[in-house]
Amino acid sequence: MLAYTVDFLCFEKKLIVEIDGKQHDWYAEYDAMRTEEIESKGFTVLRFTNEQVLTDLDHVMKSIAAAAACALFSQGGPSPLPLSHPGEGERR
Repeated sequence: MLAYTVDFLCFEKKLIVEIDGKQHDWYAEYDAMRTEEIESKGFTVLRFTNEQVLTDLDHVMKSIAAAAACALFSQGGPSPLPLSHPGEGERR
């Protein structure tokens, strides 16, 4: 039985989001082992640094949404919808 505390968990989609501060640099080997063990139980673990959350939240949110859509699709749900329409937001 796993006994880990995680930052955010969506049990339905078996998705875990970890927000790592600088202290995680010291525990990189432990974090890698922990992630491997959690993923062996069928979960997906996404890791972001505090810096990514503070400076590029849009990317973080899109990454989480994409992982959640893939989890739904892999569990036999409807196929994932694109995050935006082709060409949307592109400069020409």
